[in-house]
Amino acid sequence: MAQPTQQELHTFTLEDFKPFIGQQFTCEPEQAFELTEVAPLFQQDDPRVKRPPFSLLFKTDGESTNQGMYTLRHPELGVLSLFMVPVDQTVDYVFFEATFT
Repeated sequence: MAQPTQQELHTFTLEDFKPFIGQQFTCEPEQAFELTEVAPLFQQDDPRVKRPPFSLLFKTDGESTNQGMYTLRHPELGVLSLFMVPVDQTVDYVFFEATFT
């Protein structure tokens, strides 16, 4: 797979991320995010919608619990700047969600 640019994020689909479930994405400063789930979102019958919406769920044992832009790096996907929101927290992990609509 080619290294995507930020302008290409709009072309990603749910299927593009499925092979990377269980893999690590790195974020500065030295924080690792593991992709744990790729899930479809609500169905839309709007013909203007170019792809079905989906979400990515990541877990991290890092200290960050803030929503915002995270620059993630993956050896095959390249650099991805995603807006992520913390959606759950356990003793060991914080779970973040990124949505694609």
